[in-house]
Amino acid sequence: MDGLFCSICLEPWTNDGDHHISCLPCGHLFGMSCIKRWLRQRSNSGKCPQCNKKCMLKDVRKLFVSQIVSVDEESQKRIRSLEAKCDSLEKKVKIF
Repeated sequence: MDGLFCSICLEPWTNDGDHHISCLPCGHLFGMSCIKRWLRQRSNSGKCPQCNKKCMLKDVRKLFVSQIVSVDEESQKRIRSLEAKCDSLEKKVKIF
């Protein structure tokens, strides 16, 4: 599951909206709203939540991806399974 969710809020990131997948110069990935809030709270001493490399709000980059892929078959199966679970949960939520 590592790499599929924002490490700040533990929610999956999206391809649009406030929680759009984004990265810092160090390469770590976060939901846009989470990393912006993280860096604003630390104004002059902003650092990546994962590796502690110094960064600023202007360093956050929005990423554009159509889907998550993996180079090994086991990870790809896990990704497909998680995507199916997410779809199922979204359908259940719409019922309520």
